[in-house]
Amino acid sequence: MRKRLVTLCLVLVCCLAAVAEQIKLATLKVGARTYRSVTVLGFNATDVYFTHRGGISNAKLKYLEPEMQQLFYYDEAVATETERQQQEENQQFQQQVGVKAELSFQEARVAERRAEMSAEENLADPLSEKSPIGLAMPELKVVRWIGGQPETRNKFQLYFMWAPWSLACRKYFPEMNALYGKFSSEVAFATLVSEEAMDPEAVAGVTAAFPTAIEPSGKFIEKLGVTSLPQVVVIDQNGIVRYLGHPSALTAERLRALMTRFSEKP
Repeated sequence: MRKRLVTLCLVLVCCLAAVAEQIKLATLKVGARTYRSVTVLGFNATDVYFTHRGGISNAKLKYLEPEMQQLFYYDEAVATETERQQQEENQQFQQQVGVKAELSFQEARVAERRAEMSAEENLADPLSEKSPIGLAMPELKVVRWIGGQPETRNKFQLYFMWAPWSLACRKYFPEMNALYGKFSSEVAFATLVSEEAMDPEAVAGVTAAFPTAIEPSGKFIEKLGVTSLPQVVVIDQNGIVRYLGHPSALTAERLRALMTRFSEKP
């Protein structure tokens, strides 16, 4: 905005410089409007600036009567090109302002989310607007449940995302089963597999103490931004993602801290 004001001042200075001697007019007709007691302050290729009985104004030279246009050396071709350049500069300026405003808005949103979410109980904090932490969980379309569909109403949800072919995933079934043993009454547990094997646990040679969800499209994992396995996502009672990360970081103590912080208050 300061840059625009400086530019306007420079334009006015140039206008004043264009007038060697002050021009005074009894009237100045601009289209259908007539100004009285006019004193010209300056003019350029497109506009004339003046005081009048009612204050200070400016007018486009193209709207003046022909004799007035001659007085201010109006050239239609030059004025048209000047206006085109001015319009182009204004559009570029507005685009720059819009980009800066959008960046400021995004930065403010990220800062707000960080301030809201960051706490010692958290296992992860949102780094950007793309982080799912603090946002609603993506839609989960399960095509088949093994072991029955868990009851999620009024419960936290924990999904252990893995793949039968992954050696790294197989190592964490004992830890997940141990968590389930401690929190089964408060948290709805499920493993989540994208492969459509009839029994992925039998293929992998592992056993989960809780149900398995088959979601072959992989869209749930994709929308969470998961790029490696295994991963665990914890969702609160309102369907908000509270943790997304490696299962090794999710101890019983940390899961309890998450639940204490984000449990729905009665």
